[in-house]
Formats: sequence, C-alpha cells, structure tokens
Amino acid sequence: MNVPSEVALVERLLSFAESYGIESKFEDFANKYIQLFTFDIDEEQPLELQSIFESYEQLYEDMIQAFLDDEEITPRELYQILSMVQQEKDSSSYDNLAIILSALDYEIFGMRMLKEARDQQQAAKEASDMGF
Repeated sequence: MNVPSEVALVERLLSFAESYGIESKFEDFANKYIQLFTFDIDEEQPLELQSIFESYEQLYEDMIQAFLDDEEITPRELYQILSMVQQEKDSSSYDNLAIILSALDYEIFGMRMLKEARDQQQAAKEASDMGF
C-alpha cells in the first residue's frame, strides 16, 4: 500500500467510528460510571477502575472489529497500516489517528472520565442556578 491509500484507510476508520456512534456510546458509558470518578488523576485510583477500563476498551475493540469486517482486512493488516501512517507525521490523518489510539490508554481514559465528571457537575450547577 502506498501512503495515500493508507491515509484513506485511516480516514475511513475515522468516518466509520463516527457512523458507528462511538462518541454516543462513550457518553452512555460515562453516564453509567461517572460517579466513580471523583479522585485526582495523580492520586491512587480505586482498583475497580481497571475492570471499568477494560469495558471501555471493549467499546473501541468492538468498533474496530466491525471496521475490520467491513473492510475485509485482518487486525495485522490494520496494525501495519496504522503503524505506517503514524510514521508519516506530516499526514493530516496523524493527529486524528492519535486520538483513536489514545482512547486505549489507561491514563487518557482516566483524564477523559474526570473531565466528563467535571462537565456534568458544572452543567448540574448551572441548571440549579437557573432554577431547573
């Protein structure tokens, strides 16, 4: 595969993630577990968060498997293509790809969940201040 077709595959993956509704699925997931995220990211984290992270990873793994099935490629082929695109740091897809890959990082997961918890708390406070 040449770089343009590799980048095109990454663009299809990003488009697939959007049509798959990964953000909506994340929001549903976050709403289910958000109450557990009240600690500072630098503090010791409750052990139960590891199993929650594994469930979070499964959201992305299911989406990637559906993409592989749709594209009729193997996980190994996808890995090789993603590795090549990562090496092309000038590619417009590089940053977008980094977002998807970082979704499977435990620390980024924790920061994302904490941000979601803070956003929900802020929204609740604003609604309360407005009398809702």
